[in-house]
Amino acid sequence: MQNSLPRIIFVGILVFLVAGGIGYFSGGYLASRPQQAAETSPTPVTTLETGVKVAGAIFWNEKREVPIPNIFLGPQPKSFSAPSNIHAFGVGTFTDGPYKGGTLLLVEYYLEGELGGDNSFEHFVELGDKLILLGKHSPALYDGDGLDQSKFTVDSSYEIPELVAPEEIHYGKAVLRSMSGQISEELFDGTNLVPVFFDPTVGQVFTDKTSGQNGFYYKAPDGTKRDYDLVIDFMNKDSVPDIEWTGGEKNTTSYLWTDRGGCGRTNYTSVVTGILSSDLLLAGVTNHGDKVYTLKDINYPILHNIYDQFRGILSYDSNGNPVQISYNDFVNSRPA
Repeated sequence: MQNSLPRIIFVGILVFLVAGGIGYFSGGYLASRPQQAAETSPTPVTTLETGVKVAGAIFWNEKREVPIPNIFLGPQPKSFSAPSNIHAFGVGTFTDGPYKGGTLLLVEYYLEGELGGDNSFEHFVELGDKLILLGKHSPALYDGDGLDQSKFTVDSSYEIPELVAPEEIHYGKAVLRSMSGQISEELFDGTNLVPVFFDPTVGQVFTDKTSGQNGFYYKAPDGTKRDYDLVIDFMNKDSVPDIEWTGGEKNTTSYLWTDRGGCGRTNYTSVVTGILSSDLLLAGVTNHGDKVYTLKDINYPILHNIYDQFRGILSYDSNGNPVQISYNDFVNSRPA
């Protein structure tokens, strides 16, 4: 099949189908959302500069809006505007350690810069009349970031473990990989999310109610959202899934499993809804025994949509330049 295509490299498309009897993700990773387990809160632990861990060093509270600290400058040479849409939230109180009695502040603001605008989240300790920026939980300072660095000091070593996203979350066969780390990027909003399972370390884990980013999320104690994507365990480091096709041959084609836009991927996993089991044809099986399907009808609208989205990056010549391919070549490549 592949030898008939006059291409050097061919990239296939792998989407996860939501169909009758198939569930949210193919292969049974999270085939059905389980009943929510009884919640047991993890023990809060904060690492002090001494390296000693003290349980209960922060008493967390639901974020509450507080007066904005005097830490902002006007427009800077390397930014197009002064910080705007500024909000400050009190999210916790230190009950032990060097900041005992202080308040943990989450400061959110928007800044337009050379490469566009984005929200930024800074973590400060307010201790009496002092402000301390927690470097491990805030973006790196830079010229033009809108902050008046004369108004605060920086503690680059203090770490709050509850704000560090675990690199991985395990649930049954599923492995979820952190896309967040220690720096907050977004406030948690559960409006369009549904619970999937309860993790003893991070608490309730959610996913999208309808097709969207198609990731997994939890609410950190400071009210921010931490993002995870699903590790495709039958995919190797070169994005070649370990699939044996029904004809007996092994797959050698690399596959994409996210939707794409002008700046790269637009979600964590490509999920298609509205497909019936009767629309599918068994195409192969992964090295873990998970079934892989293609659509019976090569003119199914979803295939045309995928082709229109990806045709500019599906095939490359010997110099690595994208080559347009025909729709027939696309459907013959087993978009699975």
